[in-house]
Amino acid sequence: MSPAAETIGWRIKAVRGGLSQDAFGEQLGVAKDTVGKYERNRIVPGGDVLARIHVDFGVDINWLLTGEGQMRPGGAGAAPSSASAAIDADMVGRVLEEISLIYKEFGWGKSLSQLGSEAAQIAADLAADGQTPEEKGAAVKAAGAMLRRQLRAAVADPNSDAARARKA
Repeated sequence: MSPAAETIGWRIKAVRGGLSQDAFGEQLGVAKDTVGKYERNRIVPGGDVLARIHVDFGVDINWLLTGEGQMRPGGAGAAPSSASAAIDADMVGRVLEEISLIYKEFGWGKSLSQLGSEAAQIAADLAADGQTPEEKGAAVKAAGAMLRRQLRAAVADPNSDAARARKA
């Protein structure tokens, strides 16, 4: 895999394919400039946009965020598989937004790929069938509080296991 292929921006551009940024953005409900920012790794799409990419383009959210697995499980034109459908794009988006803010708050830089991987893992850990939006919000806040505690511990003791795990 080329270094460019390891970015979420490259993967979003691959999903867009032959569509113009205008057409792609219109389908996702965002401006052309926003699509450009996604593709240049300036910003990460929120949960609503991730969900639209998953549903409208049949893209595996885990692949989109991390580059792991296949873009479209089951073939290029296949509908989302049950494995990719099990990923709650809304939860991943909420977690991604929360942890991005927390890492900025602590001044710790993480690549979009690292943030996406961590968000996907946390969202998978939090996933529960039939959660209401309020329950999802509460779960994300609880995960954010845990991350803050881990980062505070890492700042207090840079040689701790928490510090080494968070910097990896």
